[in-house]
Amino acid sequence: MKSQITIHDYPCGSGKTNGLYNSFNSESSYIVVVPYLSEIERLLRACTHLNFVQPTIDLEAGLETKTESLIEQVREGKNIVCTHSIYPRLSQLADDGLLENYEIVIDEVPDCVSTVCEKSPYSVKEIYISAGFISVDETGRVHPTEKWLNNHNAAADTLNPVLFQQAKSGGLYLLNNSLFINCLPLNILSKCKKVTVLTYMSQGSYFTYYLKFSGFEYEVNESRKQNIFFKEEAKRLITLKPMNALRGLNLSNTGQAKSLARPSDYNRVSSCLKNLRSRDLKGVDQEKILITSKKDAWYENTSNRSRAGKFAKNSKLFNARWIANKTRGTNDFADCSHLIYLYDQHPNPYITRWLGADNKCFSKHYALTELIQWVWRSRIRKKEDITLYLPSERMYEIFSSWLYSEE
Repeated sequence: MKSQITIHDYPCGSGKTNGLYNSFNSESSYIVVVPYLSEIERLLRACTHLNFVQPTIDLEAGLETKTESLIEQVREGKNIVCTHSIYPRLSQLADDGLLENYEIVIDEVPDCVSTVCEKSPYSVKEIYISAGFISVDETGRVHPTEKWLNNHNAAADTLNPVLFQQAKSGGLYLLNNSLFINCLPLNILSKCKKVTVLTYMSQGSYFTYYLKFSGFEYEVNESRKQNIFFKEEAKRLITLKPMNALRGLNLSNTGQAKSLARPSDYNRVSSCLKNLRSRDLKGVDQEKILITSKKDAWYENTSNRSRAGKFAKNSKLFNARWIANKTRGTNDFADCSHLIYLYDQHPNPYITRWLGADNKCFSKHYALTELIQWVWRSRIRKKEDITLYLPSERMYEIFSSWLYSEE
């Protein structure tokens, strides 16, 4: 039995999250999934009457991990709010029938398909398959054998423990005999009472293709009137500018990685940013400047952000507010007025081929969706004007075509 899946596809800042929270009632049980810890606090403040809890380590109660806490809270039938990173661990509870009375609400489309690691076809065949640790069915789904289930601790120094946990949860797939990808376990969607997803431009997400690929039916609720108003307001509030000094530079994830090995490229980026800072952005507080790029291009050490990476060094913008290019669902940057998007956004070609989404139309939708989500982290959420710098010619064309089209 498949649960009812509904996607509320309404513009950023239209109040869809608050509207849904206001619709909650004491007769139902909820698991709400949000992108960030700050959004957990938002729900706890909005729904005090429903006694929501969040997974918490409690050593005195014998709960050594948030996963153990989550499992205990589900068994007790509590209303729960958690982050995207933890809710795939509900898979075993779904199989045990413990989600049947729950409505699952997911704020922003889930990261339903992501790459885990790539290994040589030889290693996959000889170490994982021929040695009897996994089997792979016709869909590419990876199943752990009894041998791996019984010996995963002993084999952890050779066989990836992360792959074991993901295969055990039912979400691991093998593509091209070498690339392991992790998917949202389908039993979470099929063995609960109802699933509601809040997002915007769902046609640019992997999620809808993943649902189709998996044979799930879903309903999309949207408003043409709201979409028209959203775009008209965007035209009024956004000043769109190119960065001609970076014209022709490949700013895809792969392109940026190559640029980090070429002094002529990364010096070109930092020099362009330096000039921008001394001209257009002169006098603008760096706390009001939002920027994205490949993380290791902006920070020398991604786990310690104290030293500038090659794009940021000598740019005079290192103290700007860097966020990941796929940031969604947070209001933490709603005071930023000047935005620099150092990215040319593309979907993963292995994943799109697997999902049947390898076409130019989806690629454009994907790029536009991610850019809009990123831009609406800024103060445009508060109906205040912003300036958006797009050095990628492709991203500039995609965004301006959407912004100024009549549809």
